[in-house]
Amino acid sequence: FRARRPVQTWEEARVTPAVARHRGDVRECRGGARLPPSLSLTVYVAPGGRVASAGLSADAPLDDAFANCLVQKTKTWRLDDPLGKIAKATVGVAE
Repeated sequence: FRARRPVQTWEEARVTPAVARHRGDVRECRGGARLPPSLSLTVYVAPGGRVASAGLSADAPLDDAFANCLVQKTKTWRLDDPLGKIAKATVGVAE
């Protein structure tokens, strides 16, 4: 797709604190299942800090229910405001 606004890339360190604040969401979604060690979350942050889109990647299969749950919860998070731009960030999600 063609971007309508410029997308800036944020370093992982910029979103790590937000992910840490929402560890409860990760635990709730995973239930008792173990997460792949290389699980990554990519977010697109819209003006105001709203997560407009999110996705997961891993080096092992992910449970669909877990992935859908975490993506939906991530879309309720608020991150730093990219000040009129769209920001993309990828962060590791560990247990």
